[in-house]
Amino acid sequence: MARLLGQKLTEKWGQQVIVDNRPGGNTIIGAELAAKSAPDGHTLLQTIDFTLTMNQALYATLPYDPVKSFAPVSLLTMQSLQLSVNPKFPAKSLKELVEYAKANPGKINYGTGAITSQIAGELFKSVAGVEMTNIPFKGAALVLQPLLSGEIDMAISDIPTLAPHIKAGRLRGLATTGPIRAQALPDLPTIAESGYPGFEVRYWFGLVAPAATPKYIIDKLNAEVSIILGLSEIRERLAGAGLEPSPGTVEQFAALIKADADKWSKVIRAAKIRLD
Repeated sequence: MARLLGQKLTEKWGQQVIVDNRPGGNTIIGAELAAKSAPDGHTLLQTIDFTLTMNQALYATLPYDPVKSFAPVSLLTMQSLQLSVNPKFPAKSLKELVEYAKANPGKINYGTGAITSQIAGELFKSVAGVEMTNIPFKGAALVLQPLLSGEIDMAISDIPTLAPHIKAGRLRGLATTGPIRAQALPDLPTIAESGYPGFEVRYWFGLVAPAATPKYIIDKLNAEVSIILGLSEIRERLAGAGLEPSPGTVEQFAALIKADADKWSKVIRAAKIRLD
């Protein structure tokens, strides 16, 4: 996403946009760098949702303030997660999964490769009233092989990682976590339509700037991003990765950040999840 956006901004402005990857620390390293950069529009942060909505509940202290350190620019994309099981697992639907889990408390183990997936699992266990054991991995790709081999029963992960194996019959998809069915897996019902109305977990990517960045710069960036995400070539590239272009106003993005922070902080605290 960052490279697609950077390439198009470079073409439009005639000014090189450099993508500087700063991985590690559950995104804290990159977020701190951006937060402490000059608010002149020359340094931006493309971030995943939990940087601004979950980390403050997962850590006692942060080197940035999710609200005060950044100025929202634009939501970029959204994506649902997906629940899959090994084909040998005795459940062919979400209903059967819940029935099995209730008959066998704590016996089901499921893999997650990101904090958003882990939180989705906690929320599902809460609304379904089941006990399952989470097996955390350091990345979504690392969840795949144990699931294919049957070492773990189920995975909650991003759609691009699991979809090819579902279509090939190597995995059995049970449900997706968004409010509507995923374009990449239209035959799979959502958790909401499978008996849990209102259930929704999607992760998103967004663009923010250091706090105090002038409004005219924020507005210009928002307008440019909206145009780029509307291009057919960009939409096709993103669809291939299971991402849904989701541009909007600065105000809409700010409201989403606040709503998700409120929602996930409650789930994290109830599940007593800590990363520090």
